[in-house]
Amino acid sequence: MEENIIKKRAWFVIALIVAGIIMSLPAPDGLTPAGHKAIALLVMVVILFITEAIPAASIALLIGIFEVYVIGIDSNDVAKSYMKDAVAFIMGSLMIAVVVVKHGIAQKIALEILTHVGSKINRIIYGIVATCALTSAFITEHVIAAAMLPVALTISKLSGGFKKNPNLTKLLLFAIAYGCAIGGLATPSGGARNIIMMEYLGTMSNINIGYVEWMIYAFPVTIILIPVVGFLLLRIFKPEVSDLTNVVNTLKKEDSETPIGVKQVLVAVIFLITLALWIFGKNYGIGLGTAAITGAVLYLIFGLARWRDYNAGVAWGVVILYAGAISLGFELMDSGAALWLADKFLSIIPASFLIPSFVSCFTILMTNMMSDGATVSVIGPIMLQMAHTSGINPLMIGLITSISSAFAYMLIIGNPPNAIIHSSGFVTGRDFLKAGIIMTLISFIVMLLIVNVYWIGILGLN
Repeated sequence: MEENIIKKRAWFVIALIVAGIIMSLPAPDGLTPAGHKAIALLVMVVILFITEAIPAASIALLIGIFEVYVIGIDSNDVAKSYMKDAVAFIMGSLMIAVVVVKHGIAQKIALEILTHVGSKINRIIYGIVATCALTSAFITEHVIAAAMLPVALTISKLSGGFKKNPNLTKLLLFAIAYGCAIGGLATPSGGARNIIMMEYLGTMSNINIGYVEWMIYAFPVTIILIPVVGFLLLRIFKPEVSDLTNVVNTLKKEDSETPIGVKQVLVAVIFLITLALWIFGKNYGIGLGTAAITGAVLYLIFGLARWRDYNAGVAWGVVILYAGAISLGFELMDSGAALWLADKFLSIIPASFLIPSFVSCFTILMTNMMSDGATVSVIGPIMLQMAHTSGINPLMIGLITSISSAFAYMLIIGNPPNAIIHSSGFVTGRDFLKAGIIMTLISFIVMLLIVNVYWIGILGLN
């Protein structure tokens, strides 16, 4: 343990040294002094994210310190960059998720669906993938993964356990992780990366895309990937059993013994009110963040949550993490560093029609090494600047960046659902590579098909 801490602190020192070396070199042509320092900060932050040398929230706070002391930005301006509507949305969504978990809404939905899909293992797997995908589109993906984990482990236990059916157990767990991953891209409330990209699009490109507009572009990706995920997982982890009649009967009994109560109905009603504000609030000047906070406050007013629930259940470090990452993204934009990096990337791409493929590939590479939200926060301004410089619609590049960041299938650290199923002790890093490589390739192909056939061919996004 102590050796691991020393190793991590060594990476922290290395990150500082690398940043110092970059700043000590002459600024390249076309790059401002502030942009030069911003790139040094970017490199340092990426190293810290990948190596996890210090806690993620500490990295976010370090960004602000660096911006003030090294780049020389006014403290008030840095503080403003930390509190965008996107940050309020992330905070409010996490608070709503606490209430949903507290009242067992997600598990209730899962049990209702699983008891109606039948007893065949292939139908159960497709049911789990669809349940996770469709619910994580509206509720933070890690919440759905955490709620579904006990359901999957119960199915595994009732069918004989991991020792008897290891492939079945892995199949159930990966259905959760990958289902949540493909669902989180479908709507703005599915993941922090989406709302962060919406913030960037509004600021950098003056494109104010709403909740429904995002769904029109992104939801079909989820719908297509649901059967793809189920099909591939059933062949990668071939289950030892084909029928789980006894298990399904047990789940039906458990479901019937836990009827929906008044509080659960009220939780659902307030969530639907919040969803309505997300969808229609734009027409009345209500930001997505304000709408999310409204929902969280309503739960307090109606006694469905106490502040101590939020205090204990919300990962406040995650809120700080995204606040800092967004601040870095805006500094890359304001200092000209994003433009300079975009020009360098464009110089190595032989033709403009390859830019969407490059953006998707680069995002997939980054998101498998650091969290999806951090990936979009850091590279989002660069990708959008590439769009502006090359004449490609920034909305297309922004959507590709955000959606591709969901394809973090290969490593445990790629996204929270991966870490959650790994915590069960039944899946290994090798299992992630076994399933993740083919899933990444197929998802990349689906992304390109969506861009060329649906976005360009049908929606006319040029």
